[in-house]
Amino acid sequence: MIEHMGVVHVTEAQLARNLRGVLEKVEAGAEVIVERGDRPVAVMRRPAIVGPADEYTPAQRRVIDARLNKAIEEVKRGRTAGPFDTADEMIAALRREIRKRAARRGRSSARRSR
Repeated sequence: MIEHMGVVHVTEAQLARNLRGVLEKVEAGAEVIVERGDRPVAVMRRPAIVGPADEYTPAQRRVIDARLNKAIEEVKRGRTAGPFDTADEMIAALRREIRKRAARRGRSSARRSR
């Protein structure tokens, strides 16, 4: 392994023997060039971290923020479910909620729980 100014050169064999150590170098910010014989075959470097500002457009952010604000208001009003001790309890609560909503809409053919 040869390291010079943040760039590390390793052979395939060195990489195979010391993968963990090479990944630690990459994690620390080094660029690792894997060589087969005298020619480079791969370059390893830390990925550029994508921040939240880069993930969504302003329009998408407005939609997300509106939905989050609506959910927060629901929690403040006490409209929450759970906690549940089992998945079956959660499923039963969801089915009860579906039946209640169907009844409110005047639907007489609410699905039966299994």
